[in-house]
Amino acid sequence: MRRRVQRSLVAAALLALAGLLAACSSGTGSGGTPAKGGLTTIHVALLPLTNGAPMYVGLKEGFWKKEGLNIKITQTLSGGPVILPGLVSGEFQFGSPAYTDLILGAAQGLPIESIGPGDTAGASAATDYSQIMTLKSSGITSAKQLAGKTIAINSLNGLGTVEVGATLENAGLSPDAVHYVAINFPNMNAALQDHRVDAIWQQEPFLTMLKQSGTPVNDVAATDIQIAKDYPITTWLATKSYIATHRSVVIAFQKALKMSLAYTEAHPALVRQIVPTYTSVPASVAKNMILPTWVTSQNTAAIQKTIDLMYQFKIITKKPTVSSLVTPFPLS
Repeated sequence: MRRRVQRSLVAAALLALAGLLAACSSGTGSGGTPAKGGLTTIHVALLPLTNGAPMYVGLKEGFWKKEGLNIKITQTLSGGPVILPGLVSGEFQFGSPAYTDLILGAAQGLPIESIGPGDTAGASAATDYSQIMTLKSSGITSAKQLAGKTIAINSLNGLGTVEVGATLENAGLSPDAVHYVAINFPNMNAALQDHRVDAIWQQEPFLTMLKQSGTPVNDVAATDIQIAKDYPITTWLATKSYIATHRSVVIAFQKALKMSLAYTEAHPALVRQIVPTYTSVPASVAKNMILPTWVTSQNTAAIQKTIDLMYQFKIITKKPTVSSLVTPFPLS
């Protein structure tokens, strides 16, 4: 019953977005506004997490400016529920939520599309920056012991639902065996420490913050690796209409993004320096946290697997095709 209510709420929100799309200027927004120095100002939205580092690295290294772009950033801890309506209304020209947000929105009819990759998780549990954590005192040390427990994820029916669901299934449980509650990543550690939830699905840099807090905790399971090695987590989106009407801006964004992704992957020490500048993460945490991997290609096989899992878990009722979700990176 809980899952049906959650899906109904999400569906209602996305239907409202579809109505918004029809009422606004097709999501083209004010992107393409000339700025001083011949730069074009664009507005982007992303989560203030480690995986967003390429945006800030690219700004520091001048990659966005090189492609004629003046970037204005909005940070949101809510991910897709804020980024998708912002894209549809034209408030943002580009946004970087999880691939699951793209799939959920597209399955509900939103004309959004991936124009480039964000980040991927590691190839092993040791390099996986998304983990289910419990208090040592709980005695919960395995995914099988989570049956009937309450788990915090950052948003309902998104990446957390898919990854925790896959983890439970791999442990021989139904994905419906737990209760989910939505709590933003920065607030999850306190929720666990205060016994308001039994477990949390936590990501870096807050994962390392928890481990350094002095609270005895259990690493129950790494969750990205439950689906695939080098699992793609975030992506960069635009509306289909914006891609069609602002093609030159999209190409410029893709070129700068590709440079930023490659440079970020090649300079992990710089990432550890720059993360504290756009988050509240102390340098001592940034020094020890697990970093994502940044690639310059779209993993279409893993995207398809995510679509299949979301359909299997009844998060979506129809499957969008990968080809309808992903535009060439970069466009020619």
